[in-house]
Amino acid sequence: PAIDMHPVYPADGSALLFSSERNNVYNIYRYNLSTNTISALTHESSGAFQPAQLNTTTPLYYSGYSARGNDIYTMQNPQPLTSEILPGIQDITESSVPENYPSIDSASYSPWSSMTPRWWQPILQLTEDQSEFGFSTSGNDALGIHNYALSLAWDAHNQWATGSAVYGWSNRFFMGAQRSTDILLNSNNQFAVARLDDDAFAIVNFPYTQIDAAWNMALAVTYSRNSDGRRDPLIVPAPLPDTQDGLLGLAVGFDNSEHYIRSVSANTGRNVHLIAESSEVIQSDFSGEVFTLDWREYLPLGGQHVLALRLVEGYGTAQPDPFRLGGEDTDFELLDIINGVSTVTFGKREYALRGYPEGLIPLSGRRMQLTTAEWRFPISLVERGFMAPPLGLMQLSGSIFTDRGMAWQDTAGDAYTSVGAELHADTNLFYGITFKLRLGYAKGLDKQLGEDRVYLSLGSAF
Repeated sequence: PAIDMHPVYPADGSALLFSSERNNVYNIYRYNLSTNTISALTHESSGAFQPAQLNTTTPLYYSGYSARGNDIYTMQNPQPLTSEILPGIQDITESSVPENYPSIDSASYSPWSSMTPRWWQPILQLTEDQSEFGFSTSGNDALGIHNYALSLAWDAHNQWATGSAVYGWSNRFFMGAQRSTDILLNSNNQFAVARLDDDAFAIVNFPYTQIDAAWNMALAVTYSRNSDGRRDPLIVPAPLPDTQDGLLGLAVGFDNSEHYIRSVSANTGRNVHLIAESSEVIQSDFSGEVFTLDWREYLPLGGQHVLALRLVEGYGTAQPDPFRLGGEDTDFELLDIINGVSTVTFGKREYALRGYPEGLIPLSGRRMQLTTAEWRFPISLVERGFMAPPLGLMQLSGSIFTDRGMAWQDTAGDAYTSVGAELHADTNLFYGITFKLRLGYAKGLDKQLGEDRVYLSLGSAF
């Protein structure tokens, strides 16, 4: 039998449109409910899929494949090319009924048989002070109730392992642990110490999803421990003390951003999070509260061109774990893989300021402001790859950006600006997992602190 798919009813409900390969190539067909007739509406040699039509007198839209990739096609006045009357129920002969039915044993649902991971994705991050190579993977049960994600990487520069493990239950509850690296510099902007940051968290989500937007409220408990790892004995005379920070957090988020199939990034809309955290409830070496606003706006410029804007404001009272700006790390979080709602990252104090190294003292403080503007544009739709290994390059895109950030204790000081450009490669693994490789160059414009930096990492800047 032929494979029929993408069924859709026009608004008047008089017919059913669908795509079928009943003539060896997928084309668009109409099933007339009143006459019990199937009619072919297209005759595409490369296939026609996903039909859409208001009624029989309006244009027909469908997707097709050409040398340029997937495109949307229009037929102004589609007429039946061939027609076929389906047999009525009374014309169908009664098939023989087997005398003995096979017995099927039933059992209570168990998630374990379907939770084996079925994909993996490489981890690659190369900067002057870090060289991480590893992999990440995830899995879930057949009903999508139990979800998990794992990552493991080796930092060849600092000679230790980093990674994370996250479990999520039905997009409502999440818990996990992770280890990452903090780089600190001395007053001469030279490497001082690489510190290990161990985090554990538990988050409860209260999502409210609409057709074109999603709201989310989240409650969280987090615990972080920071300790010395690799040190430069000539610069740091004594180890820095270990610190711990227990946080109780509340966040509200809104997301109506849209990402289309051939978009180079989110194309329109906004993603906003307001986060409040306190170090006064759980045991902590820090004190006070921290409030963070993270606003991301995406403005379409026509075609696949996008102007991406971001504003981050951080305000801390008393003596909280300070904000730190610098480096080129992305906002990619393993929790994004298994979380169906807009993700909030609690306890986040490090933000990328491209063109400046991590750990600079002037870019650290209990308050901060960070703004970013990026023009993102397409370069080439490649869609080429290998059968073995199953690896393909989907498209190339680029961005030109400027970052501007400042951090301070009580009185705002100097703002530090950078400019740069990035090349993005959307890469497909195992025919189903797409990730973005990012090769960039950033120039810090401050004469004392700014640097010319080249970096390679996964994910978008935001």
